[in-house]
Amino acid sequence: MIARDRRIREEEEEDRRLKEESKKKTEQAKQQQQPVQLPALENPPQGEEEPSHAQTKEKAPEEKKEELPLAEMKWDTEYDKLLENLLEYHSFDFEQVTPHFIEIVVEANAKLGRRVDTSHLTPDFLREKWTAVEVETLRAAPSPASHLDELE
Repeated sequence: MIARDRRIREEEEEDRRLKEESKKKTEQAKQQQQPVQLPALENPPQGEEEPSHAQTKEKAPEEKKEELPLAEMKWDTEYDKLLENLLEYHSFDFEQVTPHFIEIVVEANAKLGRRVDTSHLTPDFLREKWTAVEVETLRAAPSPASHLDELE
């Protein structure tokens, strides 16, 4: 009995530790989504020489591309499939799924030339979306009673 209680406590501590790690990862993912705005120089310093063509080429990779406007994320059926796959991979742990989901959504939209607001993507939001997907799936499936009518 003591060994069982100790094992239960260890499992609870492990669960707490995993949840804390997941929260940290979620916060880090959210922080990575928030762009840092740097002030632009309106009047460059006077008296500096014009850079040569070779110097301009060297600086080109360092120049930052123009930031895309932050757009509202519209939920898509593709997100349902992605969410399902991630939930299965992470054993339906929404805390672990959330940062992974955000990362994939941001990368996919970046490839399409869009920047989306993912601040609303929390474990609770994804849990609600998954519940809605499950409800729709159950509504679309034929009821067991409808098969009884065919047998008669």
